[in-house]
Amino acid sequence: MIKTIPGLILLLLVNTTIWAQSTIDSVQSKYIQIGIGGGKGSLRDFGTSPLTYSGAQSNLTLNYLSIGSRKKLQFGIEYTAGSYSAGAKNEISSAQRHTIDLHYSELHRLKALSSENWNTKVGGKAMITGNLRLNPSLQNAQLGLEAFMNLMAAFQVNYKFDQLEDKQRHIWFIRYTTKARKRRLSYDLNVGLINHNLRNGYTYIDQSGVLNEPKIFGDYQFNQLNGMRVNASLAYTRYMASNKNAIQIAYFWDMIYTREDYHSFEMATHTLKCVLMFNLK
Repeated sequence: MIKTIPGLILLLLVNTTIWAQSTIDSVQSKYIQIGIGGGKGSLRDFGTSPLTYSGAQSNLTLNYLSIGSRKKLQFGIEYTAGSYSAGAKNEISSAQRHTIDLHYSELHRLKALSSENWNTKVGGKAMITGNLRLNPSLQNAQLGLEAFMNLMAAFQVNYKFDQLEDKQRHIWFIRYTTKARKRRLSYDLNVGLINHNLRNGYTYIDQSGVLNEPKIFGDYQFNQLNGMRVNASLAYTRYMASNKNAIQIAYFWDMIYTREDYHSFEMATHTLKCVLMFNLK
């Protein structure tokens, strides 16, 4: 019974989304988003070590975005590379992480919580994440691979604060003109409802290599409805009047946790991005 609850919540969310989208915008702005960023990440794999590895990371993003006042659709791919370290007494060990994220989301306006300047959307998001981890200090267990699959409830609040015409301003005796501009401030929150993962077993090191028949996923387990995932973002977007392109500055936070008896896994990232948005329509 407990395992069916996330599915029922997701079904309710889909019904709410259908109700919220009574009519779809006749005009949807379409963009290609190219982003670059950096930040800090951390991870801990209890199957190999109780230490928390943390350090700097970089991020590349490529998305397609279709957005209007009543609907938002986005899908894309992200690549993250991190160099982490952890210390115990006088020893420091280092690790590398390479991650690929695939995502698709669709949200629709919730009229009851929206107004002229505030726009609230609800919907769903699907994410597939693959990790490749390298840690030479773990010797035979230095290679770590895992995958995470998440169906998430998605929420967005968007605040519009446009300047509709040019304005004359001054600071003391210095006069200047601010051009008309279109600006948005948005907050996104995604909460995992159905969370699966593909992870190594408790022994971590598969014995197939000893038999000269190595299997890269020899002792791996597919864990259903296991752990949790939550991510959020805060973004400021400035649209160009001349060509309808835009630039976005955004902060992203992502957290993954798997629940296993002796070898749980934890990972968190904090990323600051600059995203260029190229208008397609």
